[in-house]
Parts: sequence; C-alpha cells; structure tokens
Amino acid sequence: MTGKISRLVVLDFDGEAGQETRKRLGLSPHVQTGSGGAHVYLEHPGWLVPTLNSKSKRELGARWPGLDIRADDGYAAFCGESESGPYLWLRDPQLDPLGCLPEELRAFLNLLQPPVSASTTREGHEAGAASTARIATSTLIERALKCIHEQGKGRNDTGFWLVCQVRDNGYTADEAEGVMRQYVERAPKTNTKGIVEPYTIDEALASLGSAYGSDARDPWTPREDLQPASSGRRGGGSGNGSGTTVTGTATPEEPEEPKPLPEILINNSQLRERTDQAIDAIMRQERRNPSLFMQSSRMVRVSRDEMRRPIIAQIGVTEVKEVLTQTANYYRLRKVAGEEGEYEKVPISPPRELAEQALARQTQAPFLPFPPLAAIVETPVIRPDGSILDTPGYDQVTKLYYAPAPGMGDCKVSLHPTQQEREAALALLWDTIGEFPYVSEADKANALGLLLTPILRPAIARHVPLALIDAPKQGTGKGLLSDVVSVIATGTSAAILTMSDSEEELQKAITSLLLEGSTIITIDNITGRLQSKHLDGVLTSTTWKGRILGQSKMTKVPHRATWLATGNNIRLGGDLARRCYRIRLDAKVSRPLCVKALNMRIFFPGLLSTGASW
Repeated sequence: MTGKISRLVVLDFDGEAGQETRKRLGLSPHVQTGSGGAHVYLEHPGWLVPTLNSKSKRELGARWPGLDIRADDGYAAFCGESESGPYLWLRDPQLDPLGCLPEELRAFLNLLQPPVSASTTREGHEAGAASTARIATSTLIERALKCIHEQGKGRNDTGFWLVCQVRDNGYTADEAEGVMRQYVERAPKTNTKGIVEPYTIDEALASLGSAYGSDARDPWTPREDLQPASSGRRGGGSGNGSGTTVTGTATPEEPEEPKPLPEILINNSQLRERTDQAIDAIMRQERRNPSLFMQSSRMVRVSRDEMRRPIIAQIGVTEVKEVLTQTANYYRLRKVAGEEGEYEKVPISPPRELAEQALARQTQAPFLPFPPLAAIVETPVIRPDGSILDTPGYDQVTKLYYAPAPGMGDCKVSLHPTQQEREAALALLWDTIGEFPYVSEADKANALGLLLTPILRPAIARHVPLALIDAPKQGTGKGLLSDVVSVIATGTSAAILTMSDSEEELQKAITSLLLEGSTIITIDNITGRLQSKHLDGVLTSTTWKGRILGQSKMTKVPHRATWLATGNNIRLGGDLARRCYRIRLDAKVSRPLCVKALNMRIFFPGLLSTGASW
C-alpha cells in the first residue's frame, strides 16, 4: 500500500516515453519493473494525496508522458515478478525527498502544499477555494518577476496580479503585506520604457487594499498558462477576476509569434537620435530575455565557449553590429528615378558609427540602460536574504546570471527544510567527501565548509579565505577533492591559475579569470613557497583592479570567486597565512584514494538544504 499509511509515494514511469520523462526530471530509479519501466520512491508529504481522476491523468500524460503516481489508497509491487518479468532493485530503498521534483510537477500532484479549508483572511473576507493547496508565496513572486522580465509586463499591473493571487490562496492581509514588500525590493528600478522610476511600497499597498476589498476568486496554479493582464485591473473584464487573463487551459505555453523588427532610417536624423532608436530596439528584446549587461563600465554579454560553458564576453564594435542587426532593420532612403518627391527604402547593414556611438555611452551620458552583472553561476545559490536563486536567467537582487548546468534546471529545494531534511542533506554530503583521508576532524569540517562556500558565496558580503588542500605526498586526493567541489558547484572542473615568477603576469592572469566570470579558481600543484602581493590583494577585495591581458589599460571587475590551492607540504609567505584555512590529507598508503564518480543532480539539493539552514 502506498500513501500516508506507508509514508510512501511511488512515481511510475512506463515505456520509452516514461524513461525519457524520468531522465528529463533527473530522477534515479529505485526499481526496474517487469515490463522495463521504473519506480521512484518518494517521501509522503504527510497530508492526503488523492488519486488523480481521468481528466487529470490525461493532462499528466500530456505534460509528463509515461508518468503515473501511486499515493493514498494506491499500491505498487516492490519485489517478485509480474507476467512481464521480474522486479529488480537498482539502489537502496531510501526514499527521495519531494524537493527533487520540480515545483510545477509537485503542485500538479498535490505534493507542494497541504490542502487548506476556507478561512476568513480579513474582516470576514473568505479565501477562494474551500479545499485547495496553497501556492507558496515564493513561487508567486518568482512568477510575477518572470512576467516582468520575460514578457515586458508593467510592475504595477503585475503587483496587483501578485497580491490577488496571495489573497486567492488564502493568505491574510498581513502576510500579503510581507509578500509585497519582498516584491518591491526585487522589482526592477526601471519602468517598461527603461526609465529609472522606482516602484514604491505605497503603490504596492494601494494594490493590496484594492485586492483585499474584493472577493477571492479561483487562484492561478503552476500548471495553468496564465499571465498578468495588461488591462482590466481591479477585477474588471473576463478571466478569474484577479488581474489575470486566461490564455489557455492546463497545457504548456506555446511560443509567441515573432514580432516584426522595428525599422530605423539612417539618413533623416542626427546620430544621437539614431543611436537612441537603436538602443530602444535592443531593449525591446532584452526585456524579454536579458543577455546584455554592464560590468566595470564595460558592455558585456552572457555567451558560451567552445565547450558550451557560460562565460562573460566583452563586446566590441563587431559584436555590437551583430546585436544591432538582430534587433532592428536598417534602411537608407533613396530617391526614385523619374519620380518627383518619391523615395524608396534600401536595406543596409547597421553603420559602424552607430556601434561606436553605443559603446561611447559605456562611460558617459546618456548611459547604456543595461543592468549590472556581478558573475555567472551554474547552480542554485543562496541570496543574502536567505532565499534561493533557482530561476534561470538574470537575478535583480544579487546581480547574478543563473545559467543552469545540464540537469540542474529543475533543481528545487525547500526554503525552510525540516530537521529530517537537514539531517538527510548533511548525511548525503558526508557520503560525498567523508572518506577522504583527513588528518583531523578540523580538516574534515573545513572540507565541508569548502563544499558549501560556492553556494553561500553570494550571501557573503565581504571576502572569504583561500582553501589550502595540503598533503605530504602525491596521489593523496588533493586534486580529486578540489574537483569534487567544483563539479558539484559548476558541473565541471575549476579554472586553473598557474603561479608565475612575474607578479605582472600573475596580475593579468587573475584579471582574465575574473573577467570571464570564473566562480571557482584553483591554484594547482604548488611547489615551494606560496607568496604573492596580488594574491594577498584579491583574497581581501570585493572589486579587483588589474591590467587586461594583451592590453596596456587597467580595469575593475567584481570579485565573487571561491579560491582553492593544492600542493604537497605547502609553505606560506607574507600575509597569506592569515588569509587561508587548511585541509590536510594523509592517506598513509602508497596508492591514491579512489572514489566513485559524482552525479551533481543528486548531491546538490543536499548542499542547498544544508546551506539554507546555516
């Protein structure tokens, strides 16, 4: 029996379609069924999880092909065999946490929030549905911000939609005020025209008063394709009456029809006017999917290297011309022969002078309107307020760009992990790094701190010390431990910095790595003494100033990296001894330690749960 009685929920993946869905969700099967399908065992949430009706099952199959659920009043075979063949156990029967599922799927399967009864939220105001699962306020806030950044919705209309959804999900007015304060802090400081005009708490509270003065309606759910309305505020018009427009039922969002590019004539206006038009055309696309940013007074974009890893790439004239031609059509007017006063539009390439003028605005008014970029992260991280950044794209709060590593796009964890979740997460982390040959418990504790550092780094306002992974001889596991940290945090090995006898060359190398957006930097295989004034400087700075490799000019770049160093019997010089913490390994055997390959998709929720509880 599945359900509350056994504290077990089983996800059943059937056929090739089911296996593809399971792989897309990043789930590892517990049992292989007789027909070749897979069962994944999950913790029961503690409230009634009803069996899906036929309509919901059809919808589940359409959105997650081959998937079915066995919950309360259900059953599933866990051993023996069926007519199709034997059931095989593929791993230990340890239940996976519900946080391994994407929030959208958890909401669909009634695994996200417990059902709530109709309740009065303010002065007899009743919540909408009498027995529905409340949507987490963090989900509603992220949905609202997504509508602003990706769909170009206004902050005020979206704010009204948000507070209506908070109301419709049964939250009190006091709770709604807290939500709206968070929304005000995270909403863009510019309006839909790109003009700096902060969205104020007074506007948000005015929307709150209006929303809670009206009756609650059916709330939006993550499986519905609803968008904040651009008109009809204050409950007018059709739809659910809470500032939303129904554009479809429970189906995946269809791609929008591409909008025609704006046209810019280059011979009937001043250069400054044409530049304004070009930048407006660029912002028209950037509001939907930001890719251009400012970093240290330089125009940059989030790009990919030859290995498809995200990098921060500086933009020059050639790259700006590519952006111009992708965001607008450029024409020159030419007089029609034999026709008095008649002109025709002739397509042309964006003029070089237009790209140069745009770049000139990097450091002078009118400045470029692109948002500031601190760094790129490839896995979810913890914000300074303790919330988790797990929505792909640009984050206004931290100024980070989250480009998920393969398999990490659906990684979600609880914002408030239970004691059981925290203990399970910590146990998982020790399974990862606990068998390295640490000299003492202090070295082991430092290794755990190092593993958590890349996740907590954006939440730390100042600098963090360098982790010194040291051993008496080669083959002890120093490089492996540094790779474990980097692979779990970024999906690949860390950027390598080689120490140089030339302080000038070392300064340029540090600057280059930070300009590329490296979040983990390893100084590998140190021989002799580790000492450098530039290393002393970068470890205690939040903004690094250095010379650009191959150029004679200096630049400033934000510094949010995690630093490691590996070597045998490392000796420290200068001030580095006060800016490092040591992780000493000693295998005491002739052969190096061997551990199994890691699946970052499995271990990462443990990191987040542990970090969020600290």
